[in-house]
Amino acid sequence: MRILSLLGLLILLSSCYKGKKVDLIIHNAQIYSLDKNNTVYQAVAIKDGKIVELGPEREILNKYSADREIDCMGKMVIPGFHDSHCHVLGYLEDSFSADLRWLKSRKETLEKAKKQEPLNGWIIGRGWDESLWTDSRLPHLEELDELFPDQALLLTRVDGHGALVNSKTLELLDSADYQRILPGQIQVVDGKRTGFVMDNVLDILVEKSPKVSNEQLESRFEEYQQTLFEFGITSINEAGLFPDQIEFYKSLEEKGILKMDVYAMIFGDEKGLQYAQKNGKYISDLMTVASFKLMSDGSLGSRGACLIHHYSDMPTYGQIVLDSNFQEVLKFAYLNEFQVNTHCIGDSANRYVLNAYGEQLKELNDRRWKIEHAQVMSPGDFGLFSKYSVIPSVQPNHAMDDMRWAEERLGAKRLKEGGYNYKKLYNKAGMIMIGTDFPVTDINPLYNYFCSVFRQNQRLEPKDGFLPETALSRMVTLKGMTQWGAFANFEESKKGSIEVGKNADLIVLSTNILKAPKENVLKTYVEYTVKKGKVVYE
Repeated sequence: MRILSLLGLLILLSSCYKGKKVDLIIHNAQIYSLDKNNTVYQAVAIKDGKIVELGPEREILNKYSADREIDCMGKMVIPGFHDSHCHVLGYLEDSFSADLRWLKSRKETLEKAKKQEPLNGWIIGRGWDESLWTDSRLPHLEELDELFPDQALLLTRVDGHGALVNSKTLELLDSADYQRILPGQIQVVDGKRTGFVMDNVLDILVEKSPKVSNEQLESRFEEYQQTLFEFGITSINEAGLFPDQIEFYKSLEEKGILKMDVYAMIFGDEKGLQYAQKNGKYISDLMTVASFKLMSDGSLGSRGACLIHHYSDMPTYGQIVLDSNFQEVLKFAYLNEFQVNTHCIGDSANRYVLNAYGEQLKELNDRRWKIEHAQVMSPGDFGLFSKYSVIPSVQPNHAMDDMRWAEERLGAKRLKEGGYNYKKLYNKAGMIMIGTDFPVTDINPLYNYFCSVFRQNQRLEPKDGFLPETALSRMVTLKGMTQWGAFANFEESKKGSIEVGKNADLIVLSTNILKAPKENVLKTYVEYTVKKGKVVYE
């Protein structure tokens, strides 16, 4: 009788010991928490979307039970990727236009555009890159008019700052539009328009072009959101939205369609400023609307980036393209605790905007304003990041795309002194945000990680790396893709690391990217994605 009683007591104690019920246990893992000590754990218990406890394998399995357990078989677990600069709605819209990326000739590019189904009378395409063409000469306006006689044409370059258009498209520009257009933004050679336009002209034509409807976007949103989860992306910074696009995101959240975190930057034009003045900040469970996106210049590839000295391959400086309300936006942002994120490619644009920030910020601060891209810096200007507590937000895969022609644009000395130097940006700022800028570039964060650490593309070019001395370390890159993205958005208390009380946003990788040989890092993929405690990809 006593033996039976003891057995009953043991069974009771055992059931009590494993009685703490959670939703999910991940174990037999190398969990890189990215806490202040960079602690590595073996197991984690998750309940109601939050991290409950981390610890040794046996301790967690003995203390908790769950309907779902994931045995990682010793694989790496990290926080979900935070893409600090991307364009999800642009990614969606592009699915309704011709994909011109990676095409090898002008002829192939135009033939694919010719086959594209018109969208309300327009032929729209994106992603061509003449540096990949066997003949890098751009088509002339006469050729474009002959090929596309009946529809307006808008074929945007890979960088999103230049486009090929035909005469039907140019005819849509009116006198009010020309007041916004700066010299050189409609390219003219020997007194004739070439069919290539840049920056303000492109923005105007995009405004005039037919829009993909919200119904069309919503019909594909879940599919594309799932693609992000497949790549381990659980949070994004939408790097530039118009007010109606912000309202579209809000509707997705209200309908329960939105599952990822969205940090939305409002374009800081007149309408965007009015929207912010009227509505103030908006912070919900999944969305944050508390910042502006400003554009200071164009791209290096299109020679629209604003440089202090002439381009090495053309007697032009590029241009500052900031809206006339630039200072008004900065003042509003400072007084109302909005953040500012400004696109700056050239060294002149970076210097101008950093100093303009400084007029508002004055000194060290915790406003967390950002520079997007920071691709070309004058050597003496790196210190402005630390002086004014500004955070650089970079995209290492841009360096791999640009390396084909960067030296032509800048010259060897200028490129070496201040081009794509993410290591120096990190050293001056103390942190660095890393994004992909998809669909302008590859969506895969793991490829971006590879570019940051090894400074090579997927073909392992160049052999010794592009400006290898400027590479970021593996751990700095990982934090730039996770922890610092959350911090820069004032969200460090809820995500960015795997710690008790934070959102259970984490991914399981096929390879330990902090330790694996280079060739294995490039082959790494996501095995599981967990968003707020729910397995959203496996």
